[in-house]
Amino acid sequence: MERPIESLDADFACFACSQTNERGLRLRFWELDDGVVECRWTAPAHVCGFETVVHGGIQATLLDETMGYAVNLAAGGGEVNLATVELQVRFRRPCPVGLPIVVRAVVTGRDGRDLTAEAAIHDEAGERLTVGTARWRILDGELSAR
Repeated sequence: MERPIESLDADFACFACSQTNERGLRLRFWELDDGVVECRWTAPAHVCGFETVVHGGIQATLLDETMGYAVNLAAGGGEVNLATVELQVRFRRPCPVGLPIVVRAVVTGRDGRDLTAEAAIHDEAGERLTVGTARWRILDGELSAR
């Protein structure tokens, strides 16, 4: 079972997830039963880096934002003040412009105010194109028991 996740961008125009930012990616997210957060998206041509390949910075944004939603859920959801403090990306295969892709992220650990996550961009056949890991920090508040 999956459920859509409300945008965390209620008061500002986030480049990645705002549905009102005309120049943004307008990403949407779903929570899956196994704790995975998923984003389904088709990259428009204007985000290419080289001809039909999604720009590496946009790929990093896809991974970071999807991990951010997973971390937010693991930290209790809602208005938790979080920030990426470390992000690593590995480009394995070209990520196509104009074809559906799926980004999946999951929280892999907790240490005090820090949470770690991993994510991957998959093509339609399920092949991993780009992978990433990140460390996030809760800037205020406490981690929930979730």
